[in-house]
Amino acid sequence: GGAGNDTLVYDSADTVIDGGSGTDTLLFAENASVDLSGIADGKIESIEVLDLTKATVNLTINPADVLNITDNANTVLKVLGGSDDTIHGTGWTATTGAETGYTRYEGTASDGTKAYIDVQDTIVHTDFK
Repeated sequence: GGAGNDTLVYDSADTVIDGGSGTDTLLFAENASVDLSGIADGKIESIEVLDLTKATVNLTINPADVLNITDNANTVLKVLGGSDDTIHGTGWTATTGAETGYTRYEGTASDGTKAYIDVQDTIVHTDFK
């Protein structure tokens, strides 16, 4: 991506996915199980939205992953999806502050930095611990 709002399509073979400036979306276009906790810091950068609406996705994401992906502790990562998607992760607690249609979760990375993720309410299979 570059300046402005970009939509990038996820491909596990990509070496770097960088949204650049603006509000950038990482679109999952194929059915997949994706464990973002296993992705090296620097592989996915400057992403503010994960879009699971075009495929059935089983996503694992933890607080440190959100910080790695957004590159900014002040950014709340949004996850869009449907009833066919599942999200797993550890270190999350439901909190307040999400806009209508989303549930906000707060987590703390190992360095003490807070991370926030807003999960669209249409994703009914959320297994955060």
